[in-house]
Amino acid sequence: MAASKKKTTPVRSSRKHVRLEISNSTSYRYRDLFRLTGSVAGVVLLPTLFFTLWATLWVVLYMEAQWKWIAISPQLITVLGVTLGLLLVFRTNTAYDRYWEGRRLWGTYLTQSRNLARYFWVSVVSKGDNPLRDLEEKKGAINLILAFLYASKHYLRAEDSFDYPDTYPYLSHLADFKDENDPPEIRNLPIYILTHLAAYVAKMRAQDKLDVGTQGQCMTSLAALTDSLSALERIRSSPIPLAYSIHLKHCLFVYLLGIPFQVVNGTYYFAIPIAAIASFTLIGIESIGCEIENPFGTDANDLPIEDFCDSMRHEIARLIRRKATFDPADWSAPFIDDIVEYEHMHLSVTIKEADQLLKRSQTGINVSVGELTEAIEKIEAEKKSIVSGHRKSAQSTPPTPDAEVSQPDGNGTIQIPRSPDGGTAFGRAGVKLSPEQPASTLSK
Repeated sequence: MAASKKKTTPVRSSRKHVRLEISNSTSYRYRDLFRLTGSVAGVVLLPTLFFTLWATLWVVLYMEAQWKWIAISPQLITVLGVTLGLLLVFRTNTAYDRYWEGRRLWGTYLTQSRNLARYFWVSVVSKGDNPLRDLEEKKGAINLILAFLYASKHYLRAEDSFDYPDTYPYLSHLADFKDENDPPEIRNLPIYILTHLAAYVAKMRAQDKLDVGTQGQCMTSLAALTDSLSALERIRSSPIPLAYSIHLKHCLFVYLLGIPFQVVNGTYYFAIPIAAIASFTLIGIESIGCEIENPFGTDANDLPIEDFCDSMRHEIARLIRRKATFDPADWSAPFIDDIVEYEHMHLSVTIKEADQLLKRSQTGINVSVGELTEAIEKIEAEKKSIVSGHRKSAQSTPPTPDAEVSQPDGNGTIQIPRSPDGGTAFGRAGVKLSPEQPASTLSK
């Protein structure tokens, strides 16, 4: 490392603040009123049309044929609406919990994959006469990490084969998947890949190329990947109980059929758009729950698993293009923020000067009122300067005085009064003298 400290220029801000929005939220504007991609409008269109025509039929009969007897009390809306609301809330919450848990588990996938790639690339050392072979084994193990991610994607979509363009290239170096060896039919390819990774870690430890601590970390990451895979299997294979789904549809159907009979008396032809809006809203909520219940598909509302895998592929590709050994001795002189150093130095010097004056007063040495006042003012000025230099730093509150300084007496001296606890105090400085020490006087 260089011996001399390199002079640097303080950095305030490299660029203006940029508002970073979630990708899906950038289009939450009025144009979404006419957006069909990603919505459930196509799913609810036919059911909504059916209930609208149903309401139109009975409203026309009520208004034109004078079938006044079809109008009933709106009590059914109140009674059935509570039950229907509870079922819809349960359905939507359950579906979103499954969606969010799937996202969280894929986050664990990415975290542990990054950890394993870092352990393999940096912590596995070459100890032998063939370092190129050791490097190839490292890259092969890292390729298996990518193969695990892509294989998990296909496995969750019930695509059990390994012969996919995004999966097979990362498995091609394994002997089992050579064409001449008749690749086996594997039902759970992700677990098979994790077994190979565990065998690689065990071999590196047996050859003393991996220390015990890092071996434990690698096995912990592999265990976390196994747990996450099991949880993802649970989400995929355990949908909402069929009884809830059927009963919700029954209640929803009865509720929407009864709307025109309950609102036609008093709303007349307005009962038709009321029935249409209610149908579109309630059927849409139920359809959203069905849409996100299994978040591992290829629909617009499913998790972007392809993006997760591709981002990890780019990260690992950049990692293995760099050297595997990193030595801090290659570092240059680090950056030092001169602004922080300057502020800290000046405030420390100012406080030190005031502290020396107070010590002189405590030992009975006369101190000029002007000297002490000047020191206190310098502290306050330095504090205000530092606070104003930081836009978001908390405002410093000056210490509460324990006692006020009395006015000069006829002899031109200032007495420091005793504080309530028996000692003497100087309020602005916040320093107390012991009760045994007599109150000192400060000459003018």
